[in-house]
Amino acid sequence: MVYNYNVPQGGSAGDALTKTSDTDHEVEWSSGIHASIHFQDFASPATGSPPVGSFSKVALFDENGASNGATPDHTANTITVPVDGDYEVSFAAVIGGFTNTLYAFAIYAGPSGSTTQTFARTATEFFATDTPVNISDSSIGHLDAGDVVELHFQADATKDITVWNLKMTVKKI
Repeated sequence: MVYNYNVPQGGSAGDALTKTSDTDHEVEWSSGIHASIHFQDFASPATGSPPVGSFSKVALFDENGASNGATPDHTANTITVPVDGDYEVSFAAVIGGFTNTLYAFAIYAGPSGSTTQTFARTATEFFATDTPVNISDSSIGHLDAGDVVELHFQADATKDITVWNLKMTVKKI
C-alpha cells in the first residue's frame, strides 16, 4: 500500500522527521534535543570536596558544551530540558582520589530546587592516591518540561577528589 505523505519543507542533514500527534500524517522536522556541560583542564585539575554519607551537587563545571533545545548552565551546574519525554543522561570523568576511599556519583533530576536521585549511580574506590581513573555511567528515564539535571557526589571519608575532566550530557530519545 502506498501513502501520500505531505513532508514539510525544510530540515537539514541529520534532522529527523518526528510525528507530532496521534493523528496520522502530522509530522515536522526536528533535530535532537541535547545539551552538555563540562570541565577539562589536564594541566590544572580541579579539586572537589564530596560530603561524607550524603550526596551533594558537583560544582566544578566551567563551560557549556554543544546544545540544541535543552539549556546548559555551567554556572548553576545544571541542564534544563524543554519538553516532556524520555532522555538519556550520562556523565564521564577522569578523576583521582585517596587510597581506600570510595567515591560515588549519582545523577539527580526534577524541578529546580527539589531534585532527587533519578538516574545512574556508580562508584569507584582508589587503591593508589591520585592515580587517574575513568568513571562513567548513563541511564534512560522520563523528564518533565522544565526539569533540571545535576551531577552529585559523595565519599565514605573526608577526602578531596581531583578532577581532570568532567562532562554531563542530556539527550532526548
